[in-house]
Amino acid sequence: MSDNELTLKMLIQNPKYVEIIERALEIEPDEPGPPWREGWKYDDIPADPRTLGAMCRRGILNKVQERANHPNRYKLSDTERCLELLVKL
Repeated sequence: MSDNELTLKMLIQNPKYVEIIERALEIEPDEPGPPWREGWKYDDIPADPRTLGAMCRRGILNKVQERANHPNRYKLSDTERCLELLVKL
């Protein structure tokens, strides 16, 4: 198991992660849309961008768009794993 793998312990220690994952699962579309609309912004959740950055570093989220004049867009890196762990909570 790598340090970046999402674990149940990680979710228990970081309840904010659970809230963000639950909200992301609600708003992420099942089918991919156009590339410029892929993912969601921090204010769609809403969540602190620093928390989202930490989740990216841990491999929970992926940044799907980085542009200078626009907020970053994010996406869950492994939706199935997130669902599996939320059921266990």
